[in-house]
Amino acid sequence: MPRWITREHSNENTKRGQRYYKQLWLAQPPWVNPKSIRSIYREAAYMRRLGFDVHVDHVIPLCHPYVCGLHVPSNLRIISASENMLKRNHEHPYHYQSDMFKPDPFELEYQL
Repeated sequence: MPRWITREHSNENTKRGQRYYKQLWLAQPPWVNPKSIRSIYREAAYMRRLGFDVHVDHVIPLCHPYVCGLHVPSNLRIISASENMLKRNHEHPYHYQSDMFKPDPFELEYQL
């Protein structure tokens, strides 16, 4: 693992970023081609420069109570930022029991 991921920081935003990149690092299998992943992120950056508000999304979430995906090109897609914010970690569209990934209404009321 790269040293910049494991180094201690006092800034909370830096710590949050470190946790995210560590999660990506651990979810990336050794057989994946990093150039193919980078090309997806570069395409998203190009779209942002053109004025589109987009995110790179993991179709199958990296960390979920029922299923965990990998950080591989086939699990990445570029979607609008608003769609990604609505999706959060609750959706898994290709699962045959996709309704179990929907948030519990009681849980949403409790969070508000």
